[in-house]
Amino acid sequence: MSQSAKQILGPDGPLAQALKSYEHRPQQLEMAAAVERAIRTKQHLVVEAGTGTGKSLAYLTPFVVWATETKKKVLVATHTKALQQQLVDKDLPFLRKATGIEFKYVLCVGSQNYLCLRRLRLLDQLALLESQSQVDEVEKIRKWADSTRTGLVFDLPFQPAYGVWNAVNRESDLCFGQKCEHYEKCLYFAARRRQYAAHVLVANHHLFFANMAADWRALPEFDAVVFDEAQGLEEVASDYLGLSVSNTQLEFYLNSLLNAQTGRGVLAPFPESPVKAEAANAISEVRRTSRELFQDIAARLGPRADVVRVRQPGLVADALHAPMAKLVERLTELQKHAKSEEQELELGALIGRGSELSRNVATFLEQSLDDQVYWVEVSGRRQQRFTLKVAPIDLSPTLKGDLFAKVAPVVLTSATLSTAGSFAFFSSRLGLEAADELAVGSPFDFQRQVLMYLPKEMPDPSSRYEDFNRAAAAQAAEICRLCGGRAFVLFTSYSALRQARDYFAATVPHLEALCQGDEPLPKLVQRFKRDDGSVLLGTNTFWQGIDVPGDALQCVIITKLPFAVPDHPLIEARTERLEQAGRNPFYEYQVPKAIIMFRQGFGRLIRRNTDYGLFALLDPRVRTKGYGELFLKSLPKCEVTSEMGRISSFLEEWREQQPAASAAGTDGAEQPIATERIPE
Repeated sequence: MSQSAKQILGPDGPLAQALKSYEHRPQQLEMAAAVERAIRTKQHLVVEAGTGTGKSLAYLTPFVVWATETKKKVLVATHTKALQQQLVDKDLPFLRKATGIEFKYVLCVGSQNYLCLRRLRLLDQLALLESQSQVDEVEKIRKWADSTRTGLVFDLPFQPAYGVWNAVNRESDLCFGQKCEHYEKCLYFAARRRQYAAHVLVANHHLFFANMAADWRALPEFDAVVFDEAQGLEEVASDYLGLSVSNTQLEFYLNSLLNAQTGRGVLAPFPESPVKAEAANAISEVRRTSRELFQDIAARLGPRADVVRVRQPGLVADALHAPMAKLVERLTELQKHAKSEEQELELGALIGRGSELSRNVATFLEQSLDDQVYWVEVSGRRQQRFTLKVAPIDLSPTLKGDLFAKVAPVVLTSATLSTAGSFAFFSSRLGLEAADELAVGSPFDFQRQVLMYLPKEMPDPSSRYEDFNRAAAAQAAEICRLCGGRAFVLFTSYSALRQARDYFAATVPHLEALCQGDEPLPKLVQRFKRDDGSVLLGTNTFWQGIDVPGDALQCVIITKLPFAVPDHPLIEARTERLEQAGRNPFYEYQVPKAIIMFRQGFGRLIRRNTDYGLFALLDPRVRTKGYGELFLKSLPKCEVTSEMGRISSFLEEWREQQPAASAAGTDGAEQPIATERIPE
């Protein structure tokens, strides 16, 4: 490379000259040098980089130099929208301006997020809208379509109903490509052209694995990959490399063909004929059979069901296959009578989707895929949703053969990848057998900036779950009172969260308790930042990816160690697989997995040099169980207390030292943007 990362990122480099608040960070240079070696040797790399390292620039800088000099392409995949936006709105523009390197970058999202001008124009002819409210939303989309530069659903000034966007978005099986009269104006294909010309593609984990599941057709080819926020890769890959099908999916599919209540759907514009009548009768038969099928499944599961593993094939008979095959035949015959190419294409796509839905139901009921776990999830109140799910028990063979053996280098990074100082757990779960490893610490002074509170006595949640929840709610409320709010309280279940919310309302009503689920996540985080003295109660989503630097957040309370639910079918199947191999699933799977999530929760507290605060862990098992020490040793060294009084004095000492801490500039830590996932 003509320029090394050390030259660019170092104290005499162009980035230092461009940044007024530049701070020399040896950890960043060490990580960048490791990424350079990985590029040069085509060796995979696992990097744990503590908060404040500046890891984004540490991997972007060497990859940008390499991509521009060799005319290669690197894909950077993140877990959250926050980091994606930071990369494309801040880090990459800054890097290009500071270095003068002429490189191109683009944000990649799934094609279904784009407006299709052809489908929008033909919507009235296809008779897909079912209500006046949907018609009104489409009119708003038409006005927006005249001025939008992106055509992306999340740039709309409102949130359209699912059925509305589904009627006008870009779908791969409904696309005419270059034959479309709107091809030159198509914003999706404009984005694709930018992707092919770019040196850096920025996507999310979901789109990456959707691309992998689609035989690598959803994105342009790339020569290297960076997975940032890589701690959750296994879960995302499981979703996309498995399958799911639900009763509501089937109902939506049938309504797209012909809605029994409204008479709307793709079949509606076809003139009345015996062929159309036969197709309509076949739709009715599939609808009846589908409802009976899921009623039979519900009866087999029983009233207790919410998540139930299905261990043997033949939960119920596959009554859907024959009527769906008949429907496909009738639709294929009707397709010959289409009056336009658009009508023919729309019906053809629905024929393919019907066959796929039927295959997925058959795969689940027959359990025809080996080394998979099968289960049913039940959700919804007014209308129950039954989702049949299939996922690989062990992803490592697939990722080893289809990813790590085909693309090099792959760089995987996060602030939390190791357990007990080892990357063995993380790498083994992904099938990563040969990789360089590096751990660089955070530049923050946790010993000075953080007080850890461990209560003296608490009920054991393993044996006294309800007693523990009551005690944890009381402890959390008292801690939040001492802190004046400004706290995240993290739970492992919604029931414990709701119990704590009620307790807060009764005992500390002056503190506004914001609860996960009350509003969309970004709005909750913005309210928390804005409302001084508020408390945010959250579960899994809030353990990672949420950045609130400064005085707005001065306390993180973890009520219970974040062990995965042991009887969830996927967790259960994976622990069984380890037991069959003569290994200890608790210490080799559940504990390491929980430690990574635990460290993510801790990481919400300190986001810059001027931050300070309290980290409270209310679960007594860190002191009473042998594995507890593994959790505590996974955190940076900081002052530990069991006295409530020390909380007040610690906060007072800091507030006297830094009365204007919230106004101080950031030191280059990860950017404070509320997070949400971009749809794939």
